Amino acid sequence: MPFTTPERSGQKLPIFGIKTIGINTSGHTVPGFDHFLPTQISSKQIQSAKFIVNTMPLTSKTSRYFNQDVFTAFTNQPIFINAGRGPSVDTDALKTALKNHQLSVAVLNVFDQELLDKESILWDMPNVLITPHISGGFSTYNEAAFFNFL
Repeated sequence: MPFTTPERSGQKLPIFGIKTIGINTSGHTVPGFDHFLPTQISSKQIQSAKFIVNTMPLTSKTSRYFNQDVFTAFTNQPIFINAGRGPSVDTDALKTALKNHQLSVAVLNVFDQELLDKESILWDMPNVLITPHISGGFSTYNEAAFFNFL
C-alpha cells in the first residue's frame, strides 16, 4: 500500500485497486484516501508500504522526516518518490537505504541541496531516477529555457 501525503494523486489511486494511506499533521481524513495517520507515526504502521510518495511541505516537523529509522522499517523494499521538499529527506540515509536495498528504487525530483552536486553518487546509482525540478510549462518555455544556456 502506498504511503503518501494528501494530494490529488490520492484521489486517483483507489480506482486501480490501490489502498492509500495519507499522512498529515492531525490524521484528519481527506477524500480519496483509504486511511490517514498523523505525522507522529510508528515505523510499524508503514513498514509494509510498496510505494512512498513524499509531497510534504517543509516545516520543523517534516525536516529530515524520511531518515534512517523510517527507511530501515520498510520490509517490502518500496519505491520512494520524492516530489515534496528536499530537506524532508535525509540524503545520507536515502543513499544508505538504496545501497542496502531497503528501498528498491528512488525517483527524485528535489534534494536537500539544490542543485544536486555533480559528484553525488545518486547520479550513477542504477536504482535512482532523477527528474527535472520544474513545476510546469508554458507556451514559450523552450525559448525561455534556451536563453539560460547562452
